[in-house]
Amino acid sequence: MLGCIVFGGVGAGLYGILMHVLIAVFIAGLDDRTHAGVSRQKIQAWDATWAVVAILAPSILILAGSAVASSVPAGLAGLGNQGPHGLSEILYAYSSTAANNGSAFAGLSGNTIFYILTLGISMF
Repeated sequence: MLGCIVFGGVGAGLYGILMHVLIAVFIAGLDDRTHAGVSRQKIQAWDATWAVVAILAPSILILAGSAVASSVPAGLAGLGNQGPHGLSEILYAYSSTAANNGSAFAGLSGNTIFYILTLGISMF
């Protein structure tokens, strides 16, 4: 769920790390004294805004996709287990596709039209 920005994580973590670096440089550059010796060009608010959107988008997709899948009959039909483990299956499926890995717990039947479309949207 961290987007593989931790060391040793697998997946597409480089752009997540770069987004965090952009935000950190923007925050450090808000003070003119700290930025004077580093570079002549500052990271503008527009760049920082899109970096924040890039960091928050996977979290929003995970929560929205899991909420929809756990509340509609088509999403509940793909579960192999009921209860908390079923919720874990749904949450992990959307977490994995939002991080561009695409794996799932054993038990979730992701081979339904509902999951093919929603997980594909989450991955896109």
